[in-house]
Amino acid sequence: MNSLHPLDINTHKNTLANGSSEVSFIYKNTKCPLLELTDERAITCNLNQLVIKDFEKQLIPTLQLAIALLGDDNTQQSCELTYDNPTSLVVGSLINSSVVTHSKITTSSLLRGKDNLYLLHIKEHLNEQEIKTHVSVKHMRDKWIAHLDENPFETAKTLLVFDPSQTSLPALAHHVSFQSVRLSPAFLPNFLSLAEKVLTIIQEKQKKTPAQSLKSSR
Repeated sequence: MNSLHPLDINTHKNTLANGSSEVSFIYKNTKCPLLELTDERAITCNLNQLVIKDFEKQLIPTLQLAIALLGDDNTQQSCELTYDNPTSLVVGSLINSSVVTHSKITTSSLLRGKDNLYLLHIKEHLNEQEIKTHVSVKHMRDKWIAHLDENPFETAKTLLVFDPSQTSLPALAHHVSFQSVRLSPAFLPNFLSLAEKVLTIIQEKQKKTPAQSLKSSR
């Protein structure tokens, strides 16, 4: 007996009255019976597909848009993003979104486990430059975008400002430096290249895992 080919199966999404969605799988105009697999390989497949969706539909297009908005001139020299420039503000938001999306694969979770073997599999296939970019992106997420910590992009200080003539009491001042974010010219192209490489790794992994899961369920 031949197996069904995924390309011959269509999906139909229906929105229910409560706002949730119901997805049906259709083969030759007939609704297919389903059995959800919940073994370890199936969970890995689920993770793969979520990462593929994130990178294919959001991360890579977002980075491409950020590079396009900056223009060729700005990617050939040190890139400075200022908060008083509308284009820089949009590009900065796109970069923040990209850093968070990429970092979803770097953090431990109930599905990935404490040691995050999922990330270790990805890193095995990265070269030295890609590992360096990955570490840089993760540092941006951990120290700046998702958490408050010391970082090269912003500083905050509480100061006593003294009167040089010594005729007034000192004033308490709060100062924040965040007027601009300076990135190396290679950061965005390297980040995009890393995202494309990770997508390829996961797509290849996804091709192998379902077949193994299907065999184990028979």
